[in-house]
Amino acid sequence: MQSSLFPEYSSPESPAMSKNAYLRKAQAIILQLAIGGGEVTPDHVHALLPCPQGVNPKTLGSAFFGLSRLGIIVPVRFTTSTRAVRHCGVYRTWRVADMVLARRYLENYAKTGDTIADIR
Repeated sequence: MQSSLFPEYSSPESPAMSKNAYLRKAQAIILQLAIGGGEVTPDHVHALLPCPQGVNPKTLGSAFFGLSRLGIIVPVRFTTSTRAVRHCGVYRTWRVADMVLARRYLENYAKTGDTIADIR
């Protein structure tokens, strides 16, 4: 799975970035995948954006949570991980709830590299 917004982070090597930058890129990837293909899991994001050194991989959950609090994505169901390090751990599968907000979020990220600006 390749990310057209972030080709530099589709390699298996861990990118050097801060926790906040990692979360912002992860949120943009979540939305890009959800808009383009329906449902998204943390495995999809980890495949495109490896967790940076010094950042706990569990941090990725807050990227999904932040988008859900904004009403942009919603959980669909539970599934098990296909990543060996997760040992078939259970987590949620997500989809876009508000396509307009999702697209605004991505547009803002593409323009500014940030997603904090008001998107409503």
